[in-house]
Amino acid sequence: MKKIELFIAGLFLSVAVASGATPKLKIGMNIQGLTYYTSGIIFTDVMTTASDMFTYYDGGPWNSEQINNIPRDANGWPTQLPYYTGGQNQKVRFLINNYYKGRYYFIYEGQGKITVGGASSGTDASGRLYVDLTGAAG
Repeated sequence: MKKIELFIAGLFLSVAVASGATPKLKIGMNIQGLTYYTSGIIFTDVMTTASDMFTYYDGGPWNSEQINNIPRDANGWPTQLPYYTGGQNQKVRFLINNYYKGRYYFIYEGQGKITVGGASSGTDASGRLYVDLTGAAG
């Protein structure tokens, strides 16, 4: 019985393709994984494709591997930085996807210093911190 159903379904699809019928439901297929280096932009929120946070300290390695020792809130964001652990004042960083293009604003609570590398950034007239992404990858 399943072979007959499969044959009929295949026959129907063949007829639809042969007749040039345009499907009414547009769907995406083969979407790339969500990473900071993917060129497949499927969300408007840059942070959906950002790397995981990782720790570093001034003069130290790229990743000091202390992220599990940093106190974080229920959403996973650090509650205080720098945080002294592993013998150093640890900070956090993450990589964002520069296939996005446009001005993106940081939303945060509290006080602190946010630095941006590899992209133009600044503060607008209302005091909101932004980053301008070029869409040029790299």
